[in-house]
Amino acid sequence: GLRVWNVATGECCQVLEGTNVRSLAVCGSRLASGSEDGSIKVWRMTADAPWACERELLGHTSTVLSLAGWQDKVVSGSNDSSIRVWDVGTGAHDATL
Repeated sequence: GLRVWNVATGECCQVLEGTNVRSLAVCGSRLASGSEDGSIKVWRMTADAPWACERELLGHTSTVLSLAGWQDKVVSGSNDSSIRVWDVGTGAHDATL
């Protein structure tokens, strides 16, 4: 899983459970993690509470190799030769390129 670290103390605060993560992107107050199984998890980042998985974005059929965040969008590139645009707030799939 992904580990969340407190940079001031050097302590691990939380372990986010998921499949084999291959890519990450920050989208405002959310973290998107792309996995080997083609899924993307959207995590709500907070300073004083455990991070929660808000939703899972499904559509890729192979490893999510890259993620790029911009405002409330995340763009994902996969080994399935597709690029997808998602709304991280709603989970909507906006486009496939």
